Amino acid sequence: MMKYATNFEINNKMVTLLSTIMEEVGRLDDPHTMTALSYGKEKETLPDPYDYEAYVSSFHVNRKIGPNTKRMFPWLKRQEKKLHPLFAASVYCYSLIVMTPLKEKEYEKAFLYMKGYLAEYRPIFSCIAIQPDEKIEKALAQSLEKGDIGPFILYCLKLIQDAMALSLEQTTGFEGRKTPCIRKLLDVMRAGSEYSSKAIMEKLGLKSRVAVKRNYLEPALKGGYIEMLLPNKPHSPNQRYRKKK
Repeated sequence: MMKYATNFEINNKMVTLLSTIMEEVGRLDDPHTMTALSYGKEKETLPDPYDYEAYVSSFHVNRKIGPNTKRMFPWLKRQEKKLHPLFAASVYCYSLIVMTPLKEKEYEKAFLYMKGYLAEYRPIFSCIAIQPDEKIEKALAQSLEKGDIGPFILYCLKLIQDAMALSLEQTTGFEGRKTPCIRKLLDVMRAGSEYSSKAIMEKLGLKSRVAVKRNYLEPALKGGYIEMLLPNKPHSPNQRYRKKK
């Protein structure tokens, strides 16, 4: 796919994760939610994802940067209309780690640049805490061994999805405000009517059952806005939901 980075193929797992993340982005990307996520936190300064010189200068003066690293910055700019930003950001992050090359304690720098790129795509990413965890080593090893960035892309997408889900939880109950997801859920539910999760998914116009449960049903249940008709059987296929009076 690229002359200077390992190839990868987009598979169903990647597409499913991408779809779920974008649904969550749609629920979070509004001024009120961004205010809630930023409340009481020091504003993070994100780097220019296209500025190679600033990237080099951020290291110790004697640090040797891989010759192919420089090519990643203009490559990223060219992907704006070719590759989905979440895929491009994952490849970008991987390449900075491998081509610079970065040491384990420096991985956060690559994720900071990835976050800077994603924040230009959708501002909500500037408020999401995307930090590498202990699973990164396994994802890197698998990608290097296979000569395929796929495992690392899946790792990044899952990391972002978890960060988005956590952010949705954090916005629940902020100053007593319903989250955008809860408001939308309550808008499509009529008082006195009962709905299956499938019916709710259709009314919301969503395709991911996992996203509906995580972003809509669970926060609304915790907030006391809706109730289950079978509270002792939460996973029952006959489960129905209704608005609380």
